[in-house]
Amino acid sequence: MSVQRRAEVTALARSTLIRAWRPTSGVWSSAELAVRHLTPIPVEKIAKQLFGLDVEWVPSISSEHTGLEISACLDIPRHLITIANGPGHTLGEQHITLAHEIYHYIRHRGLSQTVYRERMMKGNEIDDWTRPLREREADWFAVDFTMPEGLVTGAFHDRYGVPIPLDLVDEQLVYWLESGTKRRLSISDIQSRGINYLRYLSAVNTWFAGKHFDSLVDHFRVTPTAMGIRLRELHLVR
Repeated sequence: MSVQRRAEVTALARSTLIRAWRPTSGVWSSAELAVRHLTPIPVEKIAKQLFGLDVEWVPSISSEHTGLEISACLDIPRHLITIANGPGHTLGEQHITLAHEIYHYIRHRGLSQTVYRERMMKGNEIDDWTRPLREREADWFAVDFTMPEGLVTGAFHDRYGVPIPLDLVDEQLVYWLESGTKRRLSISDIQSRGINYLRYLSAVNTWFAGKHFDSLVDHFRVTPTAMGIRLRELHLVR
């Protein structure tokens, strides 16, 4: 995807959120807007309020074309998104998969067909350059939409204060991450597993420098992989 196209997808996600943040949208109450209680982004409510979409949650979905189990179905003529929420489908996966389908509705609502998604969106699809362009665009929209840059940056700084560089991992940082992730960690372990592992730990961590908090993953209701990619893109864990 070109830099220009990526910027256009980001702009679409931002403009959609701006519409949702208007008091007249009915997505957030005036009280919520006053205290900026904006996360997690209420994706289902936005789908309904802004686009008139119905969202149906079912344990499983089978494609009538392939017979295989799939994770989501966008029925454009019926203005309906169906999401599988059975065992094995986490809330984070469901949340960003729904955002992915909203992009398809915005961009392709003129199609008189049903669009199927074969698997839940975890976040790592973004780095798969073999996927069709429109699917990668929908993946990036889901990231921008569920994890707005300003909100993620603010939430990260509230928790960690400053960006976390891999080459400055020390015993103090390891202790805080151990306490907040309930994992046995070491400097050598983190450095050998690399920057993506440090991003993962930062995404799921719940304690740092004496402060308890909800993890970034829970705060935005996304997957650890998707949040890790967002932390990479925003240069917050580097």
